[in-house]
This record gives sequence, structure tokens and C-alpha cells, in this order.
Amino acid sequence: MLERLGIRGRLLLAFFGISALAVLATAAALYAFLQVGDVVDRIATDRVPSALASLQLSRQAERVAAAAPSVLAATSRAQHSEVSAAVALEMSRLEALRTDLRDATLGTVPLAEIEEAAVVLRRNLKELDSLVVARLDVVARKGELLNRLAATTTGSQRLVATGILVMDSRLPQWRAVAADTSLSPDRRAAAMADLVQAIAAYIPQQKAQLEISAVNDALVKVANAPTPGDLALILFPLRRSLAALEKVSTEIDEKLRTRFRQRVDEFKGLTDGEDSIPKAREEELAVLSQGEKLLAENNRLSRSLTGAVDRLVAAADHEIAASGREAALVQRYGTGVVLGSAFLSLLSSVLVVWLYVDRSLLARLGAVSQGMLAIAGGDLRAPLPAAGSDEIGRMAEALRLFRDTAVEVEEKNLRDVAEARQRLVDAIESISEGFALYDREDRLVLSNSRYRELLYAGLEAELTPGRAFEEIIRRSAERGYIRDAEGRVDEWIAERLWRHRNPGEPWVQRRGDGRWIMISERRISAGGTVAVYSDITELKQREENLAEKSTALEALSNKLAKYLA
Repeated sequence: MLERLGIRGRLLLAFFGISALAVLATAAALYAFLQVGDVVDRIATDRVPSALASLQLSRQAERVAAAAPSVLAATSRAQHSEVSAAVALEMSRLEALRTDLRDATLGTVPLAEIEEAAVVLRRNLKELDSLVVARLDVVARKGELLNRLAATTTGSQRLVATGILVMDSRLPQWRAVAADTSLSPDRRAAAMADLVQAIAAYIPQQKAQLEISAVNDALVKVANAPTPGDLALILFPLRRSLAALEKVSTEIDEKLRTRFRQRVDEFKGLTDGEDSIPKAREEELAVLSQGEKLLAENNRLSRSLTGAVDRLVAAADHEIAASGREAALVQRYGTGVVLGSAFLSLLSSVLVVWLYVDRSLLARLGAVSQGMLAIAGGDLRAPLPAAGSDEIGRMAEALRLFRDTAVEVEEKNLRDVAEARQRLVDAIESISEGFALYDREDRLVLSNSRYRELLYAGLEAELTPGRAFEEIIRRSAERGYIRDAEGRVDEWIAERLWRHRNPGEPWVQRRGDGRWIMISERRISAGGTVAVYSDITELKQREENLAEKSTALEALSNKLAKYLA
């Protein structure tokens, strides 16, 4: 009879038996549960939300305060925008949690301190954001000034380096004159006078070279001075070196004096005034000092907010403890009644589950489930349970048929994919032009042997799928494969990348071995790039031959015209 019922009938029969015992147990324990439920409701609806909202608010305030230093540490506008957006998001979450806390406490706990701390914290973050914008502007201006300093230093050193090199080159000549005893006294005296004059011109140039280096080093130190006090200490030797440089300028050769004075004036402009390096660093230090004050204020506000939240949590804990004692009292009276009913229900459930569900249903269902998971995970050779006459047996048989069908489909798909890929590779290899396919990230996906032979002979081992386009052309340029890249590798790479990412009409490239390659690139809908490379060296040679012949004919025609005239 049980065999005819099937799994559904057996489970229904077991369900009704267990349900009857459960109803008896429920009726006995209903009163106790209702009483405990009332206490739990008070805790869950009034006390726990308030405590949880308080804890979340405290953690969120700490996250906001911890994120603030990253705003001040931003080194670019892009980084600043990203960090500011993240801090704004954290602040909006703090506001949402503050609203939730206000609703959860139902006005029973004063929230004035938390409200005030949150408002001041938001205001400080806005001020900090404005300071970071100002600091980035100052850093950019300081960078421009340092670039000007580098240009001025280089120009100044070039002015004085020429005279020093000339002096060094003439020293052997003067030594030879001094050692030659056969020279007349007049000639020796003239050579010595020339030496004295050269030394007189050399000494100011050497002093100028030393002072230029000193001024440059001092200005670089000024740009990175850690404190205003250090800035003032560095400015003293800087101005002393600048004064010495100005004094030396009066002793420089008259031919160089005007240009040298211009360089000295540039150093002065970089040292003093509103548009100077010390002024830029002073403004940057002021911004950093104000930012550190705001960070300290934010930390104080975070601690204040955490203290207020801790008091809210303590009050909620006290109320929860009182409610818990009340619930424990009710629970003790209901425990005896519930245990008796639960024992009978548990005993019947154990018998049903152990004798039928576990030993029959669950074991077979587990085997079917493991088979399904294995097939879903791609293991089409996993063992399956034996078929049977009930629902589980029919499921096992259906799963076996599905598994066999999936195996056939998988094998057919693999064959189709392999054949299609091989046809594509054969078609690409059969064309006479070089062919290459790059994905949306400019990484090589596919290429034919003509592409490797035509453009990158000697680099075949490096032209593997996944290689970046920029890396390929850089290696090619560095090895001298590209005529236009000689002496300007980085500039040529930038131009080539622009052409590659903005393809237009076909264009011609001159190779290092003298060949001419026509390159045609097109973007595809998936975001990648298809490139076709054709060797037009013979065509270019014919064009050059025709041009030479045309020039010769034109010259002959001109000669004939002159002769006939």
C-alpha cells in the first residue's frame, strides 16, 4: 500500500502525523510565547533599533573623520575629486544614520549634542575641501616656478661655462710658452699678459658658476621647506648668494654682462615678490597648517559624537536589561509546559525522519542533487543514482538523459568551434598582406605570419596574443625598424598611438630597411582594431623612377628650348 502512495503520499502522511503533535505542543505553549513575545516586541521595536542606530552612527562618524586626511593628501585634481566624492558619500550616510537615530529614539533622548557635532563636522569638511583646492592651485603654481628656475639655471650656467671651457683649453698653450726658453722676452711678456687677462676674466665666471648653483639649490630647498621657520632660515643664505651673484655680474665680460644681468633679475623674481617660490611655499604651508587644524577639530568632533552615542547606547542597554529580566521571569513559567509538549513532538519527528526521510528520501535526493551540481559545474562524467519507479527514480532517469544529451551537444560545439577557428586562421594566413587584430584594450588577439615577417622580423617570439600594441611598436622603434622613429622614439610612439586609436585614411610608413608599408586600420563594433599592412616598396620605387625620369625629361626640354632659341 505504501508503495502505491508514492513519495507525495508518504510525505503527506508523515506531515499530518507530525502536525498533530505540533498542534498539541503549540496549544500548550501559546500563552507563554505570547507573554515573551510582548517583551521581545518592546525590545525589538524600541530598544534595539535605538542601540543599533547609535552604534552605526558612531562607526560612520569615525569613518568620516578617518577619510578626511585623505582629502588633504590629494596630489591632483582627479584624485581630489575622487576622494571628495567618497567623503561626501560617507557624510550622506552619516546624515541618513542621524535621521534614523532620531526616528528610533522617538524623542525620548536629547540629540542636540549629536546634531551640533554633525553640522560642524560637515562644515569643516567643506572648508577642508576648499583648502585642498587652494593647495592644488599653489602646488601647480610652484611647479611652474620650479620649471622657470630650471630654465634660468641652465641658461645661466651656459653663459659662464663657455669662458671656463676656453680657459681650460688654453692652459696647455700657456704652459708651453712658459717652458720655452727660446722665446724672446717680449713674446714671453705678451703671453704672460694674455694669461693674466684670461685669469682675470675666468675668476668672475667661476664665482658666478658657484653662486648660480648655490641659488638654485637654495630655491629648491625653499620649495620643500617643512616649516615656516625652516623657510626663513633658508632665505638668509639664499639672499646672500643672490647678492654675491649680482656683485659678480659687474665683473663678467661685457659681451655677456647684459644677458647675465637678465638671468640675475630672473633669479630675483623667483626669490622675492608675490610670484616667487618662497611666497608659493609660504602659502602652501599656511594651507597645510589650516588643514591640520581642521583635521584636529574633526577628530575632536568625532570623539564628542562617539561619547554622545555611547551614552545613548548605555541607556538602551539598561532598558534592554530590564526587559530581559521580565522576559526571563515569564520564560521560566512557560518552560515546563513547553518541554513536555516538545518532547513528544520531537520523539515522533525523530522516528519519522530517521526511519523514512533520512534513510530513503534524503539519501536518494542527495545523490540526485550531487549529480545535478556536478553536471551544472561542467562534470558530465559524474556518477548518477539508479532509476526507480517513484518520483526520485524518474528524476534520476531524466537527469541521465539530460547528461547524455549535454555530452553530445558539448562535443559537437567543440568540433564546430575548432573548425570555425581553423577556417579563420587559414583564411588570414592565405592573404598576401599582413593582418593583425587588437582588442579594445589594444592587446594583440590574432595575427598572420605575413604580419610578423613584414613588420617585425626578429620579434616573432614576442608577438604573442595578449601583447600590448604600445609595447610592440616600442620594441620595433628601439631596434631601428622604423625610419621616422630614429632619434625620436617617444615622440614617434605618441604619434603612432594617436593614429592607431583614431584611424582614418590609409597611410604609408618608411621602414628602417628602406621598405614602404601601407597601413590601413579600422575600428570594429566590439571596440577593437583591425589592421592590414601592404608592402608597396616596388610601387614607391616606380614612382621615384618616374619622378627621376620626369625631372630628366624636363631638364632636357629646357636645354632644347634654350638651344632652339
